[in-house]
Amino acid sequence: MINRGYGKLVDRGLARRYPMADFFFSLEQCLETNRPSREFRLAETATVELMTHPTNAADYRYLMSDEDLDTVRRLRSQPDRGDA
Repeated sequence: MINRGYGKLVDRGLARRYPMADFFFSLEQCLETNRPSREFRLAETATVELMTHPTNAADYRYLMSDEDLDTVRRLRSQPDRGDA
């Protein structure tokens, strides 16, 4: 109980000082379950942070792919949500 209260207090302090993501996902797990499109759909309406490790072969292949480039272009063309 005290741990959760302290965590919320810290989160609020960080959110006042820094931009915070609404969601945080691992690219590796998204690729393993073949579901990165769900996370990208979330990014259309929320701030999504995607953890990547370019030294991981699967992450690197995806990051260098045309599919990733097309997705980023599509997301960047969305209107600014004013959260940065």
